[in-house]
Formats: sequence, C-alpha cells, structure tokens
Amino acid sequence: MGPRIPKEAGGARKRVVIGTVHGDLHDIGKNLVAMQLTMAGFEVRDLGIDVPAMRFIEEAESFKADIIAMSSLLMATMMNMAEVVNLLKELGLRDKYKVLVGGGPINPIMFGRFFG
Repeated sequence: MGPRIPKEAGGARKRVVIGTVHGDLHDIGKNLVAMQLTMAGFEVRDLGIDVPAMRFIEEAESFKADIIAMSSLLMATMMNMAEVVNLLKELGLRDKYKVLVGGGPINPIMFGRFFG
C-alpha cells in the first residue's frame, strides 16, 4: 500500500518524527498513528519506544522534520512529553516544530496541566 494523497507538485512531503516517550514501552497506538500518517503522504521516521527527550529533538533536526509526535500510554511517563517541549523552548526551537501528543492519559485536564 502506498500514500493515497500525493505530494503537491514541486512540493516536498511533510516530515514527522514519532516515538513513545522515555519510560514507556507501549507502541500499538504509536504504530497506528505512524501508519496513518504514512498513508496520508507524510514521511515518517519512527523512533520506537522508550525514546529520551533529546533524541526526539536530535532526530527532528537531522530529519528536517516539520512535526514531532509523541505517545504515552502511562500517566507516569506523560511528563516526559512536557520535557521535550521544555527542551525545545530552552534551545529556541519551539516555534520550528508542530508538536503532537497522544495516548491514554491525554485529556483536556491533563493536557492543560502538562502543556498549558
């Protein structure tokens, strides 16, 4: 199967780095999202599970990503998503990337607490 949405004429496909945050070994949801992004025409670099915060940023930089996508199934590891966002801010890179977060503990209350 290949992408169903072709890239724009003369335009590059958007690039995404995706992974499950440090401390979390769950990957079914991440794998489903990575597959859907690929089918939608994105170039996806899957970093796997238990990904340290700085690795998301290093891979995004080397891959020239547009989006950093993170997954966490566990409430205890959700704070590691915020660590990535905080590092992006510290490095002056926050405005360079769109950041997507997802997983079991993500809801409006928890989102506001960790990313608000």
